[in-house]
Amino acid sequence: MWDQRTTTEGTVEETFAILTVPALPALQHIHDRMPLVLDRQHWPIWWHPHARRAHLESCFQPANIPWECFAVSPRVNRTRYDGPEAILPWDGVEPS
Repeated sequence: MWDQRTTTEGTVEETFAILTVPALPALQHIHDRMPLVLDRQHWPIWWHPHARRAHLESCFQPANIPWECFAVSPRVNRTRYDGPEAILPWDGVEPS
């Protein structure tokens, strides 16, 4: 979820939040929570301008899609790191 607003000083501010849910069984060995990934069938409900929590509760189940898990470089934990290798499988050896 994200929002954009203009402060009283006239600065545009962008904020975001990542909604998490209990991890699917296939991912529990990594962590007990995971980002909410909406099932495609829930998209219209989620984006409906008049949706309320009662309408959205059915969306809080993560999409049941196949997940692929593999190790990536620990560099992804560094805020200054922004390389495309971040999403590639890692062999356990740090590049020099």
